Amino acid sequence: MGLITLKTFYHSFEAHILKTKLENEGIACCIFDETMMGLYPIFSSPIGGIKLKINEQDLNKVTVLMEQWESED
Repeated sequence: MGLITLKTFYHSFEAHILKTKLENEGIACCIFDETMMGLYPIFSSPIGGIKLKINEQDLNKVTVLMEQWESED
């Protein structure tokens, strides 16, 4: 199983907030293309934003967690 993109962002702080919440739940995740967006924000559309990736096997657990967090807000 490989990495899949869970969500894309255009502001790195949003990606880091979700990354921290997931890591606190024991879910490994990585942020991709953050540096490119910082250096070349004009390329946000071709790059596709800042990507938060998780292991494919964690998708069901992450989906449940995100639904819980959304219902709490």
